Amino acid sequence: MADVEMVGMDDLIQKLEKLGDQGYVEDVGKKMVDAAYPMTEAAVKSALASVETGPYATGSVSASITGTGTKVNAYGVYAVARPTGRDSKGVSNGAKAAFLQYGSPKENPKLHARPWRQKAVNSVQDSAVKTMEEVLKSEMELD
Repeated sequence: MADVEMVGMDDLIQKLEKLGDQGYVEDVGKKMVDAAYPMTEAAVKSALASVETGPYATGSVSASITGTGTKVNAYGVYAVARPTGRDSKGVSNGAKAAFLQYGSPKENPKLHARPWRQKAVNSVQDSAVKTMEEVLKSEMELD
């Protein structure tokens, strides 16, 4: 029979037990989201600006993007980058972003859809995940 010696198992068990602490998990999750949020907000602004074109476009939708800050709910830790406020005519920037994303209703098809959300996701997803992984590794000391 061969003898097996495992080294580092105590450290791993201690790290896994730490993950069982809900407060610790939320703190690490907040740090991860905070680290990735700036690039996410920039991607949303850029994607909206790229479709916010035309003779009446003022750039107010992409300029109105603001964040909610990091929050925790029953599903996890998150932050939202969204259009806020109204333009000079009183039209909600959120509504304008929805019209850009989906177009106008079929009854009055004046504005064709110019999808921007998936463009934003595609442009930032890999770098945001990598950034969050780096934060998790440093917090767990898994270098």
